[in-house]
Amino acid sequence: NIIIEKEVNLTQRIPRMLIQLLIENSIKHGLRNKEGLKILKVDISFKEGKTIIVVEDNGVGRKQAMKTTRDTGKGLKLITDMIRLNKNLIGKEIFVDSTDLYDEKGNSTGTRVDVVV
Repeated sequence: NIIIEKEVNLTQRIPRMLIQLLIENSIKHGLRNKEGLKILKVDISFKEGKTIIVVEDNGVGRKQAMKTTRDTGKGLKLITDMIRLNKNLIGKEIFVDSTDLYDEKGNSTGTRVDVVV
């Protein structure tokens, strides 16, 4: 699901490939090894002068993904480098926060990444 609220400024510049890398990580690390229904949500909103991008999946979670993946893990480093470069070039702060999601029994129910521009 991709939801973009109508208040979002669609001409606002964000680092190239930022959303793509977040989605790719979600698929590779969260959803690829999940059994059953796989859900990936991208919500983009505009609140208090900031664009908020949320990428959320119902995958296996980051702890389980670290046990099973053999990938290079360069996606998060690329995102960090991209954000640092963007700040140096444009002066705009971008904040990224990753949250592991759990049900009431403590079972992993996915991962959520919030990006605030």
